[in-house]
Amino acid sequence: MDDIKINSENVLLTINKLGTISIIDNTTGEIWKSTSLGVGVSTFNKSGKLINLDGVNIIECKAKQSGVLLTTAITDTTDVIQSVADFSVLQNLRINLEIDITPKHISFKVCAVNGLKKGQIIGIDFPAGLGAAKANDDGYLVMPCGVGVMCDFSSLRNSLRFERLIYSGGQVGYSMPLFGIVKGDNALAGIVRTPFDCILRTWINDGKKGEYSIAPCWVFEEGRLDYA
Repeated sequence: MDDIKINSENVLLTINKLGTISIIDNTTGEIWKSTSLGVGVSTFNKSGKLINLDGVNIIECKAKQSGVLLTTAITDTTDVIQSVADFSVLQNLRINLEIDITPKHISFKVCAVNGLKKGQIIGIDFPAGLGAAKANDDGYLVMPCGVGVMCDFSSLRNSLRFERLIYSGGQVGYSMPLFGIVKGDNALAGIVRTPFDCILRTWINDGKKGEYSIAPCWVFEEGRLDYA
């Protein structure tokens, strides 16, 4: 697909042919990017851990007056997919997504999932890893633990992937439907409108580059609609 660009008064939104989502704040020049694929699909293994599935592609992308309509699907039978899931079940999935740009905010929506079988549960990352930072960058994550936690981008922390449901509570759970990333003097804040089946995936000093990110993943079941 060709690159799609939507320019509003405050932001420039770009989706390139690989699916990377970029948001440029026109007032500050700050760029917030998703992972190499702006949409992710996950499934659960027998122990209940989320497993990212490769081979997820945007098969249709249309610009509208105030945003973008997307359809994505799992199109490849990679080794990861074959090891954790029945591809014959996954290959018929079609996920409809929407990005709306308003003067005050950008809304990311999972509008519908078509082709889910009875009892099938998947996770949808959208936008996937938007605004991720690297170890030793200037800034911090805002995590909704208790009254809120700020986690700077230190390279000395142990590598950790922290995945919890919003409102999971307790000493190690999340308690509010909001999160954020601060880089220098600029901030990216997220508010989850439908939080009860939403997991915040938090990566702390992860991988070779020491990635720091926090982003939503919706646990989607047959018949559920309109997650944002």
